Amino acid sequence: MRGGKMKFTIQKFSSAFLIVFLFVTNVQAQEVPSTGRSNSVTLDFNNNNYKALKRMREFIDEGKFQRAADRASRFIKSNNNNLRNGSSMTPATLEAYNILCVANTSLGQVEDGMEACNESIKNTPNSWESLKSRATLYYMTQDFKSSLSDFESALANSPNGAISDVLKQNIGVVKSKVQ
Repeated sequence: MRGGKMKFTIQKFSSAFLIVFLFVTNVQAQEVPSTGRSNSVTLDFNNNNYKALKRMREFIDEGKFQRAADRASRFIKSNNNNLRNGSSMTPATLEAYNILCVANTSLGQVEDGMEACNESIKNTPNSWESLKSRATLYYMTQDFKSSLSDFESALANSPNGAISDVLKQNIGVVKSKVQ
């Protein structure tokens, strides 16, 4: 997959729209820190997992997307080794997949980002964060119908407040592209 990677170039999209999407993708973590919750339910992580996930989100907030992607990949690989021993995928691993999706999206690594988003959504289909991340990827690849569908699903599963307002704004922008 690495050899035939689709590259995203900022010149393809209006800068105003990208700012809104990047705000939702990156600043969202500052407004509502991601600790593995979905639909406002906080999951119980051990202290080491929480610290690792928090640091990955900090890298995203600081614009250090490659470091976030590298850490998330190592975290996932380490935790997936436990799957061979009969364990199920942990909520922390699912959150790491979403972090990897966001980091790869920000790096313009669309195929890798989509793979990470799909893995997260496969295991947590109602995660508004993962749906939002994949919606952004679909928008970047100009698959506006899929983007709209994921943004609407993210809105339906999101907590109320500022998050819903930003998702509604993004839905409006994508609807203008579909028509």
